Amino acid sequence: GPVTVVSNEVELGVEIDIQTVQLTLKSSHLKALDSSIASDVDVVTVFGKHSMQAATVESTQNREWVRLIGRDHDLQYWKTPDQRTDVQILDRDYIPGELDDSENWIIPIFEPVRLTYMTRPFELQICLPEIALPREAEVAYMVGIHPKLG
Repeated sequence: GPVTVVSNEVELGVEIDIQTVQLTLKSSHLKALDSSIASDVDVVTVFGKHSMQAATVESTQNREWVRLIGRDHDLQYWKTPDQRTDVQILDRDYIPGELDDSENWIIPIFEPVRLTYMTRPFELQICLPEIALPREAEVAYMVGIHPKLG
């Protein structure tokens, strides 16, 4: 049958160059997802070891931002270590009766989980940051320490 002609390629965001057989999606050329990103443990855990097509959204000195084709996901991959990472000192034991008033909201949320999963075959030591959480905190950063492995 006849080929339908669309006069405004901006509407679609797709361009096909018949001479080079190259597909462009919203001004980004499609390519296989870079192996350094595809082999990342988190990417493999979520998407498996399937080959994936990606379109570069943005590429900077430290970060590659790609859109996975047909998967409705974007990946942002840091190519260099981030030296700005904040070191957390967690040297306060989680003891429900000894939390600061600003942290009491943690108890009804965390205790059922801790008592069900973190007491057998050994009790997991849970630690909080040295400084109590602010009153407006909605997230608590806690770390479990294995009694033998640390």
